[in-house]
Amino acid sequence: MHNFATVQEFARFRTVTYYTLKGEDAALSETDDFLARVKQVPQYDNQRKQLVKSIEYLGNHKEGAAYEVFRHERICVALPPKAKYSGHGH
Repeated sequence: MHNFATVQEFARFRTVTYYTLKGEDAALSETDDFLARVKQVPQYDNQRKQLVKSIEYLGNHKEGAAYEVFRHERICVALPPKAKYSGHGH
């Protein structure tokens, strides 16, 4: 069984554009699904709001990736072969 996903733009800000994945059979992207589920749990409300504020702040005030937060692997080892995914604009 193969699961296919499309890379989609999630949010665009002044300095950063965020992307998400959407499975071919999914109603929502991974990000939209996560935020919708978290929104249903009242005790996570403050954390959800802080996450959204952080995403907006980083999107409007930071430039470039903070490489220290990424997994350190060999170059592109974690990416699937090009034929197995559909990226934005491909």
